[in-house]
Amino acid sequence: MLSPAAMDHLRALSVVVYLDVPLALLETRLGTDTMVRRGIVGLRHMTLARLYEIRRPLYLRYAHIRVSLDDTPISECLEILLALLQA
Repeated sequence: MLSPAAMDHLRALSVVVYLDVPLALLETRLGTDTMVRRGIVGLRHMTLARLYEIRRPLYLRYAHIRVSLDDTPISECLEILLALLQA
C-alpha cells in the first residue's frame, strides 16, 4: 500500500501528476477485464472503490499537478496537462 513516506520519496524524485477522475467514470473507463489485465495493485484484497478511497487523499496531497478529467474530452485534458508541465 502507498504510504506517506513512499509518496514523499516519489515527489522528491519526480513531478507527480494526479489525473483526477471520479470513481464512477474510472470504473466505466477501466471495466472489469482491463482492471484484471492491468494488474492494479491492491485489487486482490479490496474493491476499486476502497482503493480509490484510500489513495485519492494521498494523490491530492502529494501531486505537484492535478488535472480534473471529469467530462472534459481527453484531447483537452492533454492540452491542459502539457501547458501545466511547461509552466
